[in-house]
Amino acid sequence: MTEAAAVRAPGGAQAVQRALDVLHCFHDNGPDLSASDLARRLALSVSTAHRLARTLLAAGFLEQDAHTSRYRL
Repeated sequence: MTEAAAVRAPGGAQAVQRALDVLHCFHDNGPDLSASDLARRLALSVSTAHRLARTLLAAGFLEQDAHTSRYRL
């Protein structure tokens, strides 16, 4: 998570802010991204980025390519 995101997130809302940060990585229907790409862009661990992406996938906010395992809006 970026320093600016940490400042924006009120107490208890860090996971929500992180999920929104993940979605912002795909603005304007951007490229398909891997969990590693997300982790790098957001300064998160790969496991955290993967967990957030899987949660957003389960909620219908992201799709995952069956062949590349990359995520997209």
